[in-house]
Amino acid sequence: MIYIVYWKGEHMNYREAMDYIEQLKPLGSVMGIETMYGLCERLGNPQDKLKFVHIAGTNGKGSVLAYISTVLQTAGYKVGRYISPAVLDYRERFQVDGRMITQSGLCKYLEPVKEAADAMAEEGGAHPTLFEVETAVAFLYFVDRGCDLVVLETGLGGSLDATNVVSNTVAAVFSSISMDH
Repeated sequence: MIYIVYWKGEHMNYREAMDYIEQLKPLGSVMGIETMYGLCERLGNPQDKLKFVHIAGTNGKGSVLAYISTVLQTAGYKVGRYISPAVLDYRERFQVDGRMITQSGLCKYLEPVKEAADAMAEEGGAHPTLFEVETAVAFLYFVDRGCDLVVLETGLGGSLDATNVVSNTVAAVFSSISMDH
């Protein structure tokens, strides 16, 4: 069950944003990419305005992402990082040049994603999962920040992963791949 958070005033605050994030966790993981395409379309397909280094694998994605994004940043590129899990702060998932998104920035980009996601559910479609919402937030943030390249980790991996809505992949990287469980 999804509970829609209504915020008072003009904009969502950080506490309301984190409450909304918590409410999406029970949606779990859903295999399929149609919902992500629909969400991105409602947001103007921000992923089409970015170039990606797309990392997949069972183990080591985070380390590979750290190495690649550091090298690219050192070479002078403005680099977006989309990672999971966060270690100390939820906002670590969204970084530009090694600096995580601000609290107000998270609220700014989450608002239109929440509106689009809630509209999809109200119209009878599937509500985007937490990972799909986070991925859309990342795309909006990286476009707005003018990233030259985005280093992106897959979620579940495979052809139905939400991150596969990207089409401007300049490099696909595979870390160690094995049976998970």
